[in-house]
Amino acid sequence: MAVSSARLAAAVLTVLVATGFTKDTLRLAWHITSVAFLGLAVALCLLPPTPGPSAPARAIAVTFAASGVVAFVGSRGRHLSWIAFFAVAALAWWG
Repeated sequence: MAVSSARLAAAVLTVLVATGFTKDTLRLAWHITSVAFLGLAVALCLLPPTPGPSAPARAIAVTFAASGVVAFVGSRGRHLSWIAFFAVAALAWWG
């Protein structure tokens, strides 16, 4: 028995909206992302001081810069998290 794509979409939407699944998923994703970025911050602080930026520091800088781009483009600049992401990227890049 085949299910039409419209019926499937309606069923998925009902599950996402009616059960609060979307809200719970977004809350979980928010907290997981926060923990991941805190881990990156700790890793950045634990890097030994070097005369120039190290490869791990550059990797962290690129990660935060990419996050800044996604936040800026995704929110069209309205969500100000991109400022913090770019600030961390600059600090990590230039030490």
